Amino acid sequence: MKRFKKYLGVGILVLGLLASGATIWAKEKLSVKETVETYKFLAEIYTKQKNFGKVIETYEKAVKLAPEDRGLHESLARIYREQKIYEKAILEYKKLIEINSENRGYYEDLAKCYFKLGKKGDATATLNKYLLEVKPNDSRACLGIGCTFKDNGMPEEAIRIFNKGIELEPGYYRLHYDLAGVYKKQGKFDEAIEEYKKVLELTPSDRDWYIRRAQESIIDIYKKQGRLDELAQELEKKLKDVEKGEVK
Repeated sequence: MKRFKKYLGVGILVLGLLASGATIWAKEKLSVKETVETYKFLAEIYTKQKNFGKVIETYEKAVKLAPEDRGLHESLARIYREQKIYEKAILEYKKLIEINSENRGYYEDLAKCYFKLGKKGDATATLNKYLLEVKPNDSRACLGIGCTFKDNGMPEEAIRIFNKGIELEPGYYRLHYDLAGVYKKQGKFDEAIEEYKKVLELTPSDRDWYIRRAQESIIDIYKKQGRLDELAQELEKKLKDVEKGEVK
C-alpha cells in the first residue's frame, strides 16, 4: 500500500497520458526524479502484465537518467537474471558493487550469474574477493559465501569456507549445520554426525528449527547405516547419566 501511494501522483499522470496516446514530454516537463518515479510506476504495470520486454526497456531508460540510483540497478539486474540475460545482469551487479562495495548480496548474485554461464572460475574469484578484501574476518560472510558455493555445485569450496568461518567463530551453530549438510550429501557420515552434534550443543533454544533438523538428520544417517539401536542406546545412557547427576 505504501509503495502504491508513493507512485500514485506520477502514476495518475502516466495512466492519463497512456489513455490519451500523448507522450509525457508533450504534456508536462517533469524533473529527473519525477520522470524516474514515473518509469518505475510504468514498470510495475508492465510487470503485472508479464510484459517483461517492456519492463526491461523501461528500467533501461530510467537508469540512463539516474545512473547512480541503486534501486534502479537492482531492479534491472533482477529482471535480467529472471529472464536469463546473464551477461547484462553481470554488468549491473558490477555497477552495484561500484556503488556499494560492502553489500555481500551483490557479490553472491554476480557469482550466481557466472555459475549460470558455466564460469566457475569467475564465480569463485568474485566470492573469494569479498572474503579476502571486503570482509576477511566475518564468520557470517563465510556462511553466506559458503552456501553460495554449496548451492552451485562446489562442495569442497563450501567446506573450506565453512571451516574458515568456524575458525573465526567456533560457536556459530549455522556454520556447523550447513557444513554437516555438505558432509552428509557427500556420504561423509562420521563427519556429518560430528557437526550435527555440535549443532545440538550450540544452537540457542529459540532456534529449535535447527535442533529438530539436526536430530532428524542424525536419525536418517544412523538408519541408513542400520545403527538406530546404537543411537537409542547412546541417548538412553545419556539420560541415565543425567539422572545420576553425572552430566551438567
